[in-house]
Amino acid sequence: METKNHLLQIDEILMNKRLSGKQLECTYNRAGQILNIEKDFKINSKMFKNYDMKFEFMHFLFIDRRSLWRFPVSIEDFGHDLYFLIIDCNDSQLSDTAFKNGEVFCVDNQGKMINISFVERLYTTLKDDFFKGVGNNIRTNTVANVTEYVSFDEEIFNRFKKELSDNGDMEVKLIQISENCSFPEDNNEVSTHFSRSENQNRFSLAFQQDPIGGNENFYDIGNMQP
Repeated sequence: METKNHLLQIDEILMNKRLSGKQLECTYNRAGQILNIEKDFKINSKMFKNYDMKFEFMHFLFIDRRSLWRFPVSIEDFGHDLYFLIIDCNDSQLSDTAFKNGEVFCVDNQGKMINISFVERLYTTLKDDFFKGVGNNIRTNTVANVTEYVSFDEEIFNRFKKELSDNGDMEVKLIQISENCSFPEDNNEVSTHFSRSENQNRFSLAFQQDPIGGNENFYDIGNMQP
């Protein structure tokens, strides 16, 4: 429990801290060295901003490309093997939940969050597919012990979405935290986090602040934790 709380505190420190343009480019390129990223994920900013969490935690569950056929939703081909679902539930760790209470979403070709039915058996199947496929590649090239999801709690989500524009489709970039991407002159707090060995080589997602303005402001929201 102490470790989990420590990780949540780290997320709170980073929440609403912008990645500089150099930090974003560096962390994005680092992720691209592991995955052949051709396009960024996109989510409808207004739909995401206006979503009211009904439970305590939101998880971005990474899934292998081979698992997409399991969902009755047309999902854009991003040109790489990693995709995701969004899960809102009361469990801080997905391994603890039976998915009896919660909401699960796919993000379709239009960037919209589409509610889908979900059961524990499906999660187990997706997890197996992930670690036999792209997850194995991630684990081999980053840290040996990773989860298949990125998480943050309701308080963090509500604080984060206040910063978001309610127009357009925001880009969601896959990034990899690395000491080589520490640039103290741009954002010392984020760079300090990047420079700590226990935080490095982890994948994360960075959300665009204002898709209409086209600025470089992206936020890091958390890591794939062991």
